[in-house]
Amino acid sequence: MTQKKRHNWLTPLIVAVVALFSLNSVFATNCPESHCSSVSQQLNDSCKAMGFSNGTPFPVVRKDQSVCWCPCSCVTGDTLIMLVNGDVKRADELVKGDLIMVMTDSGLQSVPIYLVTRSSVTHHKVQKVTLSDGSTLTASNNHTVVDEHDQLVALDSVPIGSKLRRYDGELVEVLTNEKVTKERVDLINVMVNIDSTVPLHHVYVTNSLLSGDMLVQLTSDATGEEIDLLWDEIDLTNVPPKK
Repeated sequence: MTQKKRHNWLTPLIVAVVALFSLNSVFATNCPESHCSSVSQQLNDSCKAMGFSNGTPFPVVRKDQSVCWCPCSCVTGDTLIMLVNGDVKRADELVKGDLIMVMTDSGLQSVPIYLVTRSSVTHHKVQKVTLSDGSTLTASNNHTVVDEHDQLVALDSVPIGSKLRRYDGELVEVLTNEKVTKERVDLINVMVNIDSTVPLHHVYVTNSLLSGDMLVQLTSDATGEEIDLLWDEIDLTNVPPKK
């Protein structure tokens, strides 16, 4: 495989097509949040057993035999998400239509959230990093963040001493990266820019760090590789239909 050409931050877009999988046709409707919470332990056990990663939609059969889907989700509920004008909101308070700040080739811009997925889990292992600017981020092990090479990488693969990129373009050093067990935690994921295949357009701000949205998460899980912000392409087949 030819090594990717290095580039400066936010250089002109060059897109490489990747072969990915599709789950969207299976999952037509979202389960009510209360139902996802009530089956959260079984849900996460099933996700793990079948090899589905955090953020992946998973079918759930309700008592009336109808099928809906719940997510194996991502950042913890107390994560602060940057909104318009630099304000922040807890991830567990986000709703569809909230305007959050995401990256574009011309800098941060506000876009509406298309989808918010969430689940409540107990005795669950999550990944926690502490950074040289005093901030932390707690999320699922495969949650994606932007490294110093402008690639989206899984949180659990980020080595101590490496650097991650903040929303202002500055780099911060990773001081610790460890698995921690939460007795109870809400896990949240968001989906934005459902018409764009450019990875850069699916990067939002979590506790000051740049993170990939749900579509980045599913693309990363499918390929098992780092995603270059400007060279790769996001799979849009996992976008649920508009209601």
